[in-house]
Amino acid sequence: VTGTVPRVATGHEFVAKLHHMGSTAIVMQPEGAAPMPAHYRTRGSFCDHCNTKRPRHDTFVLRSEAGEHVQVGRSCLADFMPPRDAEAIVALAAYIDSARAECSEESEGRSPRGQGDMSLETLLAAAVRVVEVEGAFVSRKTADEYGYRLTSDAASVLTEAPFHPLAQWAQSAKEAYGFGYLETDSTQRAKARAAMAWAADLTDEECVGEYLANLRALARLGYCDRKTIGIAASLPTAYARAMGAIAERKARATSPAKCHLGTVGGKVTLTVTVLRVVAASTQYGTTFFHVMRDDAGNSLVWRSSGHSYAEGERYALTGTVKEHGEYKGEPQTVLTRCKCKIVGEPAAVAA
Repeated sequence: VTGTVPRVATGHEFVAKLHHMGSTAIVMQPEGAAPMPAHYRTRGSFCDHCNTKRPRHDTFVLRSEAGEHVQVGRSCLADFMPPRDAEAIVALAAYIDSARAECSEESEGRSPRGQGDMSLETLLAAAVRVVEVEGAFVSRKTADEYGYRLTSDAASVLTEAPFHPLAQWAQSAKEAYGFGYLETDSTQRAKARAAMAWAADLTDEECVGEYLANLRALARLGYCDRKTIGIAASLPTAYARAMGAIAERKARATSPAKCHLGTVGGKVTLTVTVLRVVAASTQYGTTFFHVMRDDAGNSLVWRSSGHSYAEGERYALTGTVKEHGEYKGEPQTVLTRCKCKIVGEPAAVAA
């Protein structure tokens, strides 16, 4: 969410929207909002204004000019805004809630937890599959900027298609996303479980910012809903990047003296672990920038078009040395015309 953080009529500043799921809350904040006290995550759907705690989908945290925080429900939010604006906002919220309920009626019987909920493992396996097919995770910001398809939207299609009562709906999904796109296998489910285990074990010290704390909350719940599917679908990519960062730090610490590989213009054949993949849109299409290390800890980079290789995976690679460069004082081998074949789980990067 971007834009100016709103200040309501009473002088309170909007801090966060809390979306309540079980005993925890997923925190949604606009860009530039002040930090929120951590205890609101587990306080439940309490309203300080009417002093009641009852089942609520969402509550809102506001901060006064004196720096005091208050948690209020949607109905009580009207007392913090000009009457006419508040009435319009509440009416619009009721209209949206009604429309959402109408649109999701046919999925109501699928989940034991509630309307629109879905298994986190199933969604994450679908997200892994989507990233494999598309080449990279696409956030809403990237989708809006370049016109790409949201990873969370595609993962939702994969998750729902097998359960949808209308065969034509699933068929349309196959035509839109490609045959074979809708199936996930045990490998993708294993990656989903590994990502969930990592997020569930994050400590308070590791949860820097609300994003990682939200991932931890969803992993511990084991399910997500319509409002949190975008955050949830990013979990496998966050996990892969975290594992890549750990491997890179380990390589830098254990063997700071690295070297260039091969000779410029010559070929190299080696085993590498993909640490990060960065997608960029150019006039020639999408380019994927791969950051890799071999088993000895040497740094390599490679630009490819049309397809990327998965973060955190280990590959047997053959490529041509384009140039010998340097990054942050470390030798870096730039490759081109690479061919890769997956060889298994990431290995510990040796000195």
